[in-house]
Amino acid sequence: MVPSSTLTYVSIAKLTTNYPDSRFEYENRRCKVIRLGYDDRAVRKSENWDVSSDSEWQAWFENEALVSDEARNHTTSILLGSRKESGGGLSHLPFSQPVFEHILERFWVHDSIARTVFRNYAATFSRTHLAVADSSEIATVYNCRSPAHWKDDLALSITYFPRTGQIYAVFYGCNDHSLDKTIMTKIANRFINSSEDTFCHPMLSVGIFAEIERSRMRELVLSEKTALQDNIDALQARGYGAIAESTSHVDPWLNIYSIRNGLECWREILSRMIAHIDELGMRPQNCQLDGGKAFCDAGHRIKDRLVEINLEYLDLVKECNMIIDGMTLATNMALAKDNLSESKQMKAVAIVTMVFLPGTFVATLFSTSILELDSTHVWLYPTVTLPLTILVLGLYVVVVVRPQRKRTMGISDFDTRDQEKGGKARKSLCWV
Repeated sequence: MVPSSTLTYVSIAKLTTNYPDSRFEYENRRCKVIRLGYDDRAVRKSENWDVSSDSEWQAWFENEALVSDEARNHTTSILLGSRKESGGGLSHLPFSQPVFEHILERFWVHDSIARTVFRNYAATFSRTHLAVADSSEIATVYNCRSPAHWKDDLALSITYFPRTGQIYAVFYGCNDHSLDKTIMTKIANRFINSSEDTFCHPMLSVGIFAEIERSRMRELVLSEKTALQDNIDALQARGYGAIAESTSHVDPWLNIYSIRNGLECWREILSRMIAHIDELGMRPQNCQLDGGKAFCDAGHRIKDRLVEINLEYLDLVKECNMIIDGMTLATNMALAKDNLSESKQMKAVAIVTMVFLPGTFVATLFSTSILELDSTHVWLYPTVTLPLTILVLGLYVVVVVRPQRKRTMGISDFDTRDQEKGGKARKSLCWV
């Protein structure tokens, strides 16, 4: 379904109509709302609220209704929605359905967020310029999504009004149940501690989103690197059979391939984010009005950080390639080691066969009716068998063993001469 071409209030009914496969689930959980702006003396201020129940949301909406439109200019409003603890995806929203109706209106959420949330198989970043309904203003809508292949995936929707400088951002899937510093806490701290001119830039939320995803991807690479290193150690210690007995010995290999593909996809997305920052810098309504220089400077700082993250991803891609190459090398060496052991066993079987084959052949020949030998000719058996066995073994030594030993000695002599030449060369260089 094609999303709406204008920015207007979207109801849940319209959201469901436009995206029939989008089925959100609702359950009250902790959320955090942050508003960054300026007071009457043009001094930066930040406010934040923790809301969980319908009554708390109702009180917040009533308080928001008292804020004038002029007071909302050059403000950034952020909603951080927590994730369901027991394996819930981003479609498990942390508020009731009536509250979500008000959020769609209060935060100017575009209906394309449904497609972003439920399109969970790949990372996405999109920006669309939309005409505001019943107005001549043009707003910019952003949607971001990290893939759900791994835990702690996130989604982000942003609506930016360039003329008034209002920014509304909603983060979906912020974990709030970890013993460590949670994603919700990290995002909140970065907004609250942002510089005075940075929080008015619409790409700040996107930059923070990219920072959180960078941390997640780095942890994934490190964890899968450890798993593959264990496989490599097992291959070196016990051969290919050490991992062939395991039912999941291929999983770390496939996971690191998947992570590498995800990193390369994110590098392309980061390039699009960087290009959009340049696009914002060239728009006259952003950089040629009052405060435009600060807006462009903030964009440059966000761009520089995104470039750094892109380079970090390049290093992670190289590290993934190194891990994959190391695993391939270890596997080939383990297979070669196992094949060498099997070839030695086959050689032993062949030698035993050569020892007993002449005797078997002679016994079969003497038992035929052609020779008609009786028990008085038993002495013929060892007389014929022993020389024949010695002849067969001698031919094996002359035809197989001696040429192979000569080749081995030739390689050894070549290495020795090469080392001697290298030693002379190093000695002559020392005299220069």
